[in-house]
Amino acid sequence: MFNFEGGRSEFLENEPFEYSPSPEVINEEEDNLGEMIRLEKNEVKEKFADMIDYVGRRYESPDSTLSQSEEQLKAFKEHNEQILDKCIEQGIKRGLNEDELAKLEVSAILHDLSKGDTPPKWAAGIGNFTLVYHGESAAEEIGSNEKLQQLLKDELGEDDLEDKVAHIQRAIRSHMGPHPGFMSDVLGMVNEELKEKGLDQIEHSRPKEGDQVAEVLLAADMYSLASSKGIRKVMAIRSAVPFFKQQDKDLSTEYAELGIELNPGEAAILSAFDSAYAARDMIQNNDDKEWIQSTIDKSVESKYRYNPLDDGDRRISGHVPEGCDRRQTGIMVSIEEAQQKRKQFEDAKKSREALEKIQEIV
Repeated sequence: MFNFEGGRSEFLENEPFEYSPSPEVINEEEDNLGEMIRLEKNEVKEKFADMIDYVGRRYESPDSTLSQSEEQLKAFKEHNEQILDKCIEQGIKRGLNEDELAKLEVSAILHDLSKGDTPPKWAAGIGNFTLVYHGESAAEEIGSNEKLQQLLKDELGEDDLEDKVAHIQRAIRSHMGPHPGFMSDVLGMVNEELKEKGLDQIEHSRPKEGDQVAEVLLAADMYSLASSKGIRKVMAIRSAVPFFKQQDKDLSTEYAELGIELNPGEAAILSAFDSAYAARDMIQNNDDKEWIQSTIDKSVESKYRYNPLDDGDRRISGHVPEGCDRRQTGIMVSIEEAQQKRKQFEDAKKSREALEKIQEIV
């Protein structure tokens, strides 16, 4: 409403003006943002090339558990590339300054540094120890490894380097997940074994409120876990690690007892998507939750190949017949079919339990 008699507009006094940019302006802003992200990705991969190469060679080492499986090695390298890309995208979108963005990028490159390491002597024999401890061990190594210290000094500069490294360590320590979910279960098993040995238990911290470097790293890691690449990474792990292979075989046997044929690959994909949903639910920021859900929606549409590593053998490459394309071996599985079988299994279990109760009464 305009009141010309009073010389001032009631509209101006009582109703705040909201600027609505035109579609053309929005498109231009998105184009500019996209160009910033593209340039940063190119610059980072050149600037931090030595650090990226350091992690890659660590994975490829004969001592690395990741080098025992071509699928695992490929999946983890792709995971690191994806994490770095997503951290750059989200960091720029959130408006991180140059120093914060650099710390985020380094955190992304080094967050899984020790993922393929064998456990230290004091933890030898504890199953899945590296899986639950790799955030802590990577953070410790960043603070003590001379080669990494020099790389950090070269790329981040000497000014406030100690504080920058400490921030990177905090971010890496708090990227572990999903909690609650798969990681919680494995952490519980590892801590039980540590307790039996009289050793300190492991804790997984969360990002402190307002620490955008840690928050973005965790969100990007959970996004990657929920993406089709993340699903393939989980399936590569479950097809190669004896502990997880046995879990999937046991689940298949349990289904078979109720007349439902669930192969180990379908058991693996159920676990992978359970982790994807748990990854989404772990994140507190609603925008990040929606972002992760968007990649889950795409992941559901894909089909996945399950290629188990033969028992007692080290390298998958040794089990492909000469002249056979590794990509054509194994079995194809889809989450939709696996979820249908899970529903049938749950219904059959309920029916069996109801029948058992009736028989007890009779």
